[in-house]
Formats: sequence, structure tokens, C-alpha cells
Amino acid sequence: MNKKDFPLLIKHPGITYLDNAATTQKPAQVIHGVSQFVENEYANIHRGLYALSEASELHYYQSKKLVAELIHCLPKEVIYTANATASINLLAQSLANSGFLGKGDAVLVSIWDHHANILPWMALSKHFGFTVKFFGLTGDFEIDFEDFHQKYTKEVKVVACSQISNVTGGIYDMKKIGASLRSETFFVVDASQSAPNMPVDMQDIGCDALIFTGHKMMAYTGIGILALKQQWIKELQPLSVGGGTIKDVSCDGFELQTTNEKFEAGTPNIIGAVSLEYALEYLKSLSPGQTFSATMQ
Repeated sequence: MNKKDFPLLIKHPGITYLDNAATTQKPAQVIHGVSQFVENEYANIHRGLYALSEASELHYYQSKKLVAELIHCLPKEVIYTANATASINLLAQSLANSGFLGKGDAVLVSIWDHHANILPWMALSKHFGFTVKFFGLTGDFEIDFEDFHQKYTKEVKVVACSQISNVTGGIYDMKKIGASLRSETFFVVDASQSAPNMPVDMQDIGCDALIFTGHKMMAYTGIGILALKQQWIKELQPLSVGGGTIKDVSCDGFELQTTNEKFEAGTPNIIGAVSLEYALEYLKSLSPGQTFSATMQ
């Protein structure tokens, strides 16, 4: 990664930017790509048969294809949201509203998690009657698997963990946790800090859902990712309905889509998706190991 790729750092040579864990600066390749798209190809998607709309739709789905390649899932398993927090809230509320979580159940959360992966479960527990439990770390800041196995009782329906802590910087073994779970347990991994910095393989981890955000990996703000296995896309209910979410509607009712589109009501953040497309293309152009953890020279 080269400092010359980042206009802000070139225009302000006195700045040493160390806040990539919160959000990354945007490389010229992303800024230019988005600008060219807006100037030459921008239109709404899913609603038009004209050239601009079709061009925009190609970009939108290309970004999902690149996300799928990055984390080893299918493009049709990628759902776009506003950010990682929105992804976790959407998932948690969908699990509860669909009846997967209820009275007597439990959610097991890692103690090192970001508030975004703690508060949604805690808030919903008050309304749906399930409990939230936490497992911790050893004195060496490793996963305390003894504590995990003690807390992972038959009541636990969901296990939610961050792969990298935004507090300790520790990298935690999600594959080992995934291998410890019963087949009926829903496993969600927050990869907000890991997806930009290391290989993340949804299949290898064995998780049902993987969450991260674009603005931490050089895309613009306003584009979050919820990668959700197909079986759950079919089973879970969306929080919002509207344009793009239905197969059919009449005065007597409506029929929802059974694809990821049922979770993306209304006009999506097309420009955000295109920024993610160019950000992922930029990342692919870097040699292995040249991520945000590397020093920009």
C-alpha cells in the first residue's frame, strides 16, 4: 500500500493517520471510480430496462460478487445494509421475530465484543424473554474455552463473536468455536476488524452469518454487509418491506421474495456499493500482506 494513493495524505503531509480501525482513508482509485460512475453510469436499479439502469445494476452485482469472493460465500448470500451495526440489528431482530429466539433460550456472546454485537441482543432479550450470557478470556487474553464450554448450555441458540477485538487487537479462533457448536446453534461472526486485514473464509469458519462494513476497508460510509447462508435467507423474515422485497402483491396480501432481495427494501445505497466494488478491486491489486495493518510508505 502506497501513501501516494491517498489524496488526503498527499494534500496534508503533516498527518500521520493511525485510526484505520475506526475508518480508513479512501484511495484515489476508489474516489476516481465512484466519480466516473456518477458522471457516466448512475441510475436506479431493479426498476428500469434502459442502458443506465442496466449499467448501474451490473456494478451493484459486481460488488456483491467481489464480497463473495473475499469471504467465500455465494453472491446471493450477500445482503447490503447501512453498516455493521445495522447488519447485526437486522439479523438479531429477524431471528427473534421469526421465532428462532424466545423465552427460555439464550445467546452466548464473547466478552471482548463491540457494543454493536452486545446491545442488540440485550435489548431484544427484554422483549422476547431470552437471556444473554458472556464467555471470557484467560489471563493471556486467549479465549477461555473452559468458560465457553461451561456457558454453552442446551439453552444457547445463538453464539455471537468478534474475530478481532477492537479493544485488545487480539485475533480469536472462530474456526475452533464453530467446531465446538451443535448443528442447530446459529453462529454469527463480526468480521469488521478482520475482513480488511486477514483472510476470512465463511466456509472454513463454519458460521451461519458474517458481518462487516465497507468504510473500514476503503469504501465509502453507508454500506454494510450481512452475509447469510441461503437456508436462513429463506427462513428469516425481513424488518422492512417495500419495493424490491416482494414477488406479488394484491389487495388481499403479498408474497415475499425468497432471495436476499427481500432484506433490501427500497432503493439501496448504489453509490456505496460501487465504492465497495472499487475498494475491493484496489485490495485485490495489493500483494499479500499489504493491508491496513501495513505501514503506508
